[in-house]
Amino acid sequence: MLEDGVKTTGNEENIRVVDIAEMVSKGLEKLTFLNFKN
Repeated sequence: MLEDGVKTTGNEENIRVVDIAEMVSKGLEKLTFLNFKN
């Protein structure tokens, strides 16, 4: 894990963070949708 972090550039890290943020936001949207449905 640490070795991979050293090899990756800052740009790749930023892209990874954006991907995670998108997944989290989509997951939250699904959770709220299901909660409103019930």
